[in-house]
Amino acid sequence: ERPSVATTLQALALTNGEVLSKLIKDGAAALAGEAGGQQRLAKRVFRAALGRSPNQAESAMLAELIRGDNAAESVEDVLWAVTMLPEFQLIY
Repeated sequence: ERPSVATTLQALALTNGEVLSKLIKDGAAALAGEAGGQQRLAKRVFRAALGRSPNQAESAMLAELIRGDNAAESVEDVLWAVTMLPEFQLIY
C-alpha cells in the first residue's frame, strides 16, 4: 500500500533537496533552449509530469510564469510550480 500523503521529512527532502534542485535547473536550461513557444512548453511539461494537458487556468498561470527576460529562470519557475503540485507528488 502506498500512502497518499508525504511525510514531513519526504516533503522537506523534495522541496529543499540538492538532487531535485539540480535536475530542475538542468531541465529548465534544456527546455528554455527549445523552440515552440509557451503553449508547447506548457503541454509538454504537464504531459511529462502529470500525464495530462494543462487546463485553461493552468495554461494562464504558466504563461504568466514564462513571461520575462530570462527564459531559463522562467522555465525553472514553471518546473518548480508543477513539481510542488499535490498531483505530481502523488504520482511520483
